[in-house]
Amino acid sequence: MVSDALTILSANWSDAKSSGSYGSRNNPQNTTINAAILTGVVYTTGTDSSTFSGGVHNLPRLLENWTGFTLTLNTSIVNLYNSVSATNQFQVPGIYYNAPNRQFSFDVNFLTPSRQPPGTPMLGVMQRNQWASPPPNNTTYAGP
Repeated sequence: MVSDALTILSANWSDAKSSGSYGSRNNPQNTTINAAILTGVVYTTGTDSSTFSGGVHNLPRLLENWTGFTLTLNTSIVNLYNSVSATNQFQVPGIYYNAPNRQFSFDVNFLTPSRQPPGTPMLGVMQRNQWASPPPNNTTYAGP
């Protein structure tokens, strides 16, 4: 999953209630996400409410009252850039969401190359093993 910013909505989210007050929205339901996440964030630049971004636990943006519900992320989270479209700072819980019970963990499947998502960048590393100096004027030298 690649995004400017990541907002997670439970299966109980209702678009029809999204413009109403925070208290009028449906309660979420326990939600599990199994995905590789590459996304942007708004970085923290200070400690007050206009400069604090909430940290990695607030990288997934939420819009529901998650009190008493669990959000499980089995993932690999990579942040490579600043969000361009979603640029508001983190808001203290209770303004537009309440925090869930967070069950965030690294998915160990990402340690096995064959289980990584399609398009995952791969890097090759050259390691010096042996050096040899071929004899002069020899084009068929195969090494020691």
